Amino acid sequence: MDKILLKNLAFYGYHGVLPEENVLGQKFFVDIELFLDLCKAGISDDVHETVNYADVYQMVKNVVENKRFKLIEALAEAIANLILNKFSRVQEVIVQIRKPEAPVNGIFDYFGLTIKRTRKVKAYLSLGSNLGDKKANIDQAVELLRNHEHINVTKVSSYYETEPVGYTEQDWFLNIAVELETSLAPYSLLKYCNFIEKVLKRERVIKWGPRIIDVDILLYGDFRSEDELLTIPHPRMMERAFVMVPLYEIAPELEINKRNIKEIVESLTGEEVRKVDL
Repeated sequence: MDKILLKNLAFYGYHGVLPEENVLGQKFFVDIELFLDLCKAGISDDVHETVNYADVYQMVKNVVENKRFKLIEALAEAIANLILNKFSRVQEVIVQIRKPEAPVNGIFDYFGLTIKRTRKVKAYLSLGSNLGDKKANIDQAVELLRNHEHINVTKVSSYYETEPVGYTEQDWFLNIAVELETSLAPYSLLKYCNFIEKVLKRERVIKWGPRIIDVDILLYGDFRSEDELLTIPHPRMMERAFVMVPLYEIAPELEINKRNIKEIVESLTGEEVRKVDL
Protein backbone atom coordinates (compact mmCIF):
# COMPACT_ATOMS: atom_id res chain seq x y z
CA MET A 1 0.00 0.00 0.00
CA ASP A 2 0.91 3.65 -0.32
CA LYS A 3 2.08 5.54 2.74
CA ILE A 4 1.64 8.97 4.34
CA LEU A 5 4.33 10.05 6.81
CA LEU A 6 4.15 12.48 9.72
CA LYS A 7 7.59 12.64 11.35
CA ASN A 8 8.96 14.16 14.55
CA LEU A 9 5.72 15.63 15.81
CA ALA A 10 6.74 17.42 19.01
CA PHE A 11 4.38 17.73 22.00
CA TYR A 12 4.48 18.36 25.73
CA GLY A 13 2.54 15.80 27.73
CA TYR A 14 2.05 14.28 31.18
CA HIS A 15 2.54 10.55 30.76
CA GLY A 16 4.55 8.28 33.01
CA VAL A 17 4.55 5.95 36.00
CA LEU A 18 6.38 8.37 38.31
CA PRO A 19 4.32 11.11 40.04
CA GLU A 20 6.63 13.88 38.88
CA GLU A 21 6.01 12.90 35.25
CA ASN A 22 2.31 13.55 35.76
CA VAL A 23 2.98 16.91 37.41
CA LEU A 24 5.97 18.39 35.58
CA GLY A 25 5.44 16.78 32.19
CA GLN A 26 8.04 16.28 29.48
CA LYS A 27 8.62 16.32 25.73
CA PHE A 28 7.28 13.57 23.50
CA PHE A 29 8.10 12.97 19.84
CA VAL A 30 5.66 11.03 17.70
CA ASP A 31 5.99 9.51 14.22
CA ILE A 32 2.90 8.38 12.33
CA GLU A 33 2.84 6.17 9.22
CA LEU A 34 -0.53 5.74 7.49
CA PHE A 35 -0.97 2.99 4.91
CA LEU A 36 -3.76 3.46 2.38
CA ASP A 37 -4.52 3.48 -1.33
CA LEU A 38 -3.66 6.91 -2.76
CA CYS A 39 -4.45 6.06 -6.38
CA LYS A 40 -7.73 7.99 -6.57
CA ALA A 41 -6.23 11.03 -4.82
CA GLY A 42 -3.35 11.04 -7.29
CA ILE A 43 -5.74 10.96 -10.23
CA SER A 44 -8.40 13.36 -8.94
CA ASP A 45 -6.14 15.81 -7.07
CA ASP A 46 -8.96 15.96 -4.50
CA VAL A 47 -8.17 16.16 -0.78
CA HIS A 48 -11.37 14.23 0.00
CA GLU A 49 -9.80 11.13 -1.60
CA THR A 50 -6.95 11.06 0.91
CA VAL A 51 -6.33 11.85 4.60
CA ASN A 52 -5.90 15.45 5.67
CA TYR A 53 -2.51 15.69 7.43
CA ALA A 54 -3.67 18.62 9.56
CA ASP A 55 -6.56 16.55 10.92
CA VAL A 56 -4.20 13.73 11.89
CA TYR A 57 -1.78 16.16 13.53
CA GLN A 58 -4.54 17.80 15.59
CA MET A 59 -5.91 14.42 16.68
CA VAL A 60 -2.48 13.25 17.89
CA LYS A 61 -1.84 16.60 19.58
CA ASN A 62 -5.14 16.38 21.50
CA VAL A 63 -4.35 12.89 22.77
CA VAL A 64 -0.74 13.57 23.77
CA GLU A 65 -1.36 16.96 25.40
CA ASN A 66 -4.84 16.55 26.89
CA LYS A 67 -4.89 12.96 28.15
CA ARG A 68 -2.70 11.21 30.71
CA PHE A 69 -1.40 7.66 30.64
CA LYS A 70 1.02 5.82 32.90
CA LEU A 71 2.47 3.90 29.96
CA ILE A 72 3.40 5.14 26.52
CA GLU A 73 2.13 1.73 25.37
CA ALA A 74 -1.36 2.93 26.30
CA LEU A 75 -0.75 6.32 24.67
CA ALA A 76 0.35 4.67 21.41
CA GLU A 77 -2.67 2.35 21.46
CA ALA A 78 -5.03 5.28 21.94
CA ILE A 79 -3.51 7.13 18.99
CA ALA A 80 -3.66 4.10 16.70
CA ASN A 81 -7.27 3.30 17.60
CA LEU A 82 -8.42 6.88 17.09
CA ILE A 83 -6.81 7.05 13.65
CA LEU A 84 -8.33 3.76 12.48
CA ASN A 85 -11.75 4.74 13.84
CA LYS A 86 -11.69 8.24 12.37
CA PHE A 87 -10.15 7.64 8.95
CA SER A 88 -11.83 4.76 7.14
CA ARG A 89 -9.38 4.97 4.23
CA VAL A 90 -6.45 4.04 6.48
CA GLN A 91 -5.83 0.29 6.41
CA GLU A 92 -2.77 0.19 8.67
CA VAL A 93 -1.08 2.61 11.05
CA ILE A 94 2.36 2.60 12.67
CA VAL A 95 2.85 4.79 15.74
CA GLN A 96 6.28 5.49 17.23
CA ILE A 97 6.66 7.45 20.48
CA ARG A 98 9.97 8.71 21.89
CA LYS A 99 10.73 10.12 25.37
CA PRO A 100 14.09 11.97 25.20
CA GLU A 101 13.81 13.18 28.80
CA ALA A 102 12.73 9.95 30.49
CA PRO A 103 13.62 9.96 34.22
CA VAL A 104 16.35 7.34 33.95
CA ASN A 105 19.92 7.77 35.23
CA GLY A 106 22.25 7.29 32.29
CA ILE A 107 23.24 8.57 28.87
CA PHE A 108 20.74 7.95 26.06
CA ASP A 109 19.01 9.62 23.13
CA TYR A 110 15.51 8.52 24.06
CA PHE A 111 13.33 5.68 25.26
CA GLY A 112 10.40 4.71 23.10
CA LEU A 113 8.37 2.12 21.27
CA THR A 114 6.71 1.37 17.95
CA ILE A 115 3.35 -0.35 17.41
CA LYS A 116 1.55 -1.41 14.22
CA ARG A 117 -2.21 -1.87 14.02
CA THR A 118 -4.04 -3.19 10.96
CA ARG A 119 -7.68 -2.80 9.99
CA LYS A 120 -9.36 -6.05 8.99
CA VAL A 121 -12.32 -5.66 6.64
CA LYS A 122 -14.76 -8.39 5.64
CA ALA A 123 -15.36 -8.58 1.90
CA TYR A 124 -17.33 -10.83 -0.41
CA LEU A 125 -16.34 -11.93 -3.92
CA SER A 126 -18.13 -13.74 -6.72
CA LEU A 127 -16.09 -16.16 -8.86
CA GLY A 128 -17.26 -17.74 -12.09
CA SER A 129 -16.00 -19.68 -15.11
CA ASN A 130 -17.48 -21.26 -18.24
CA LEU A 131 -14.39 -22.13 -20.29
CA GLY A 132 -12.05 -25.12 -19.97
CA ASP A 133 -11.93 -26.93 -16.65
CA LYS A 134 -14.31 -24.63 -14.79
CA LYS A 135 -13.76 -26.13 -11.35
CA ALA A 136 -9.98 -26.06 -11.75
CA ASN A 137 -10.13 -22.40 -12.82
CA ILE A 138 -12.17 -21.43 -9.79
CA ASP A 139 -10.07 -23.53 -7.41
CA GLN A 140 -6.89 -21.92 -8.72
CA ALA A 141 -8.37 -18.45 -8.24
CA VAL A 142 -9.31 -19.30 -4.63
CA GLU A 143 -5.80 -20.63 -4.03
CA LEU A 144 -4.32 -17.37 -5.32
CA LEU A 145 -6.54 -15.49 -2.88
CA ARG A 146 -5.33 -17.71 -0.04
CA ASN A 147 -1.71 -17.11 -1.05
CA HIS A 148 -1.88 -13.34 -0.52
CA GLU A 149 -0.36 -12.38 2.83
CA HIS A 150 -3.02 -9.74 3.46
CA ILE A 151 -6.04 -11.92 2.59
CA ASN A 152 -7.62 -14.52 4.85
CA VAL A 153 -10.27 -16.61 3.05
CA THR A 154 -12.84 -17.45 5.74
CA LYS A 155 -15.69 -19.08 3.79
CA VAL A 156 -16.19 -20.63 0.34
CA SER A 157 -19.62 -21.60 -0.95
CA SER A 158 -20.63 -24.75 -2.78
CA TYR A 159 -20.37 -24.85 -6.58
CA TYR A 160 -23.42 -23.72 -8.55
CA GLU A 161 -24.20 -24.23 -12.21
CA THR A 162 -25.94 -21.17 -13.62
CA GLU A 163 -27.35 -20.32 -17.01
CA PRO A 164 -25.65 -17.45 -18.85
CA VAL A 165 -27.11 -13.94 -18.67
CA GLY A 166 -27.07 -11.41 -21.49
CA TYR A 167 -25.20 -13.38 -24.15
CA THR A 168 -26.92 -16.78 -24.04
CA GLU A 169 -25.08 -18.59 -26.85
CA GLN A 170 -22.46 -20.05 -24.50
CA ASP A 171 -21.93 -22.80 -21.99
CA TRP A 172 -23.40 -22.64 -18.47
CA PHE A 173 -21.24 -21.07 -15.78
CA LEU A 174 -19.85 -22.55 -12.61
CA ASN A 175 -20.08 -20.00 -9.78
CA ILE A 176 -19.11 -19.67 -6.14
CA ALA A 177 -19.04 -16.94 -3.50
CA VAL A 178 -16.09 -16.26 -1.19
CA GLU A 179 -15.94 -14.48 2.16
CA LEU A 180 -12.59 -13.03 3.19
CA GLU A 181 -10.94 -10.74 5.70
CA THR A 182 -8.33 -8.38 4.33
CA SER A 183 -6.20 -5.40 5.23
CA LEU A 184 -5.99 -4.44 1.55
CA ALA A 185 -7.70 -1.21 0.57
CA PRO A 186 -10.64 -1.60 -1.85
CA TYR A 187 -8.68 -0.54 -4.92
CA SER A 188 -5.72 -2.69 -3.91
CA LEU A 189 -8.06 -5.68 -3.60
CA LEU A 190 -9.44 -4.83 -7.05
CA LYS A 191 -5.92 -4.80 -8.47
CA TYR A 192 -5.27 -8.23 -7.02
CA CYS A 193 -8.55 -9.60 -8.41
CA ASN A 194 -7.52 -8.26 -11.84
CA PHE A 195 -4.10 -9.87 -11.35
CA ILE A 196 -5.76 -13.26 -10.71
CA GLU A 197 -7.77 -12.89 -13.92
CA LYS A 198 -4.55 -12.05 -15.78
CA VAL A 199 -2.71 -15.07 -14.35
CA LEU A 200 -5.55 -17.33 -15.49
CA LYS A 201 -5.49 -15.62 -18.91
CA ARG A 202 -8.90 -13.99 -18.81
CA GLU A 203 -9.71 -12.32 -22.15
CA ARG A 204 -12.43 -9.67 -22.49
CA VAL A 205 -13.82 -10.17 -26.01
CA ILE A 206 -17.64 -10.19 -25.79
CA LYS A 207 -19.61 -8.35 -23.10
CA TRP A 208 -21.18 -11.01 -20.85
CA GLY A 209 -19.47 -13.55 -23.11
CA PRO A 210 -17.47 -16.71 -22.31
CA ARG A 211 -14.61 -16.30 -19.87
CA ILE A 212 -12.12 -18.53 -18.17
CA ILE A 213 -12.52 -16.70 -14.86
CA ASP A 214 -14.45 -13.84 -13.31
CA VAL A 215 -13.34 -12.40 -9.97
CA ASP A 216 -15.71 -9.64 -8.85
CA ILE A 217 -15.84 -7.71 -5.58
CA LEU A 218 -19.43 -7.70 -4.34
CA LEU A 219 -19.11 -6.02 -0.94
CA TYR A 220 -16.26 -4.48 1.05
CA GLY A 221 -17.32 -3.74 4.62
CA ASP A 222 -19.39 -0.54 4.66
CA PHE A 223 -17.42 0.94 1.77
CA ARG A 224 -19.43 2.54 -1.04
CA SER A 225 -18.07 3.60 -4.41
CA GLU A 226 -19.43 4.55 -7.83
CA ASP A 227 -16.65 5.44 -10.25
CA GLU A 228 -15.05 4.24 -13.45
CA LEU A 229 -12.75 1.86 -11.56
CA LEU A 230 -14.92 0.29 -8.89
CA THR A 231 -18.60 0.20 -7.98
CA ILE A 232 -19.48 -1.27 -4.57
CA PRO A 233 -21.94 -2.80 -3.86
CA HIS A 234 -21.47 -4.52 -7.20
CA PRO A 235 -24.02 -3.16 -9.72
CA ARG A 236 -27.00 -5.41 -10.41
CA MET A 237 -25.78 -8.05 -7.94
CA MET A 238 -29.19 -8.14 -6.26
CA GLU A 239 -30.76 -9.01 -9.63
CA ARG A 240 -28.46 -11.98 -10.29
CA ALA A 241 -29.32 -15.36 -8.79
CA PHE A 242 -25.89 -16.73 -9.75
CA VAL A 243 -24.43 -14.12 -7.37
CA MET A 244 -27.01 -14.05 -4.62
CA VAL A 245 -27.64 -17.78 -4.13
CA PRO A 246 -23.98 -18.72 -3.40
CA LEU A 247 -23.63 -15.56 -1.31
CA TYR A 248 -26.73 -16.45 0.71
CA GLU A 249 -25.22 -19.86 1.49
CA ILE A 250 -22.18 -18.37 3.25
CA ALA A 251 -23.76 -15.19 4.66
CA PRO A 252 -27.45 -15.85 5.44
CA GLU A 253 -27.71 -12.88 7.84
CA LEU A 254 -26.20 -10.36 5.43
CA GLU A 255 -27.97 -7.08 4.69
CA ILE A 256 -27.41 -5.24 1.41
CA ASN A 257 -28.72 -1.72 0.97
CA LYS A 258 -30.90 -2.27 4.06
CA ARG A 259 -32.46 -5.42 2.60
CA ASN A 260 -32.04 -8.89 4.09
CA ILE A 261 -30.34 -11.28 1.70
CA LYS A 262 -32.99 -13.97 2.24
CA GLU A 263 -35.67 -11.56 1.06
CA ILE A 264 -33.56 -10.68 -1.98
CA VAL A 265 -32.97 -14.32 -2.95
CA GLU A 266 -36.65 -15.20 -2.55
CA SER A 267 -37.60 -12.34 -4.88
CA LEU A 268 -35.42 -13.60 -7.75
CA THR A 269 -37.18 -15.43 -10.58
CA GLY A 270 -36.43 -16.74 -14.06
CA GLU A 271 -32.72 -17.53 -13.73
CA GLU A 272 -31.87 -21.17 -13.07
CA VAL A 273 -29.18 -21.91 -10.50
CA ARG A 274 -28.30 -25.51 -9.58
CA LYS A 275 -26.08 -26.60 -6.69
CA VAL A 276 -23.67 -29.32 -7.84
CA ASP A 277 -21.27 -31.70 -6.08
CA LEU A 278 -17.84 -31.73 -7.76
